[in-house]
Amino acid sequence: MLLKSEIRVAALVRTIQAHNGAAYIRRRGHGEAGDIAVVVLDTATKIKYLYQRMGTGDQAGFVLVETSDFRESENFLGVSETDICDIRLERAVRFDPDLWIVDIEIRDFDKEWLT
Repeated sequence: MLLKSEIRVAALVRTIQAHNGAAYIRRRGHGEAGDIAVVVLDTATKIKYLYQRMGTGDQAGFVLVETSDFRESENFLGVSETDICDIRLERAVRFDPDLWIVDIEIRDFDKEWLT
């Protein structure tokens, strides 16, 4: 049995809040089957990371999306990491209108919290 996307997102928000972080749902997708993208701002380093859920069913997991590859292939050499994340998310929403987007601000983020 697969967990609904809205349940996964709610659990993620509660997990981040339990670890003294802030989590905001920027965009609500399809409640049952929408993919999930997570933008993490590490408040200690001020670096943004973009994770996207890849795969299907029980084999799905969150993968770090490399912005450097996108920057070079799309000729965005002078664009900040924040803008690159936003551009990628805009394109992802055009491709998948059911996409959930969650923003997280936390110190010492642990990728295991995404499972």
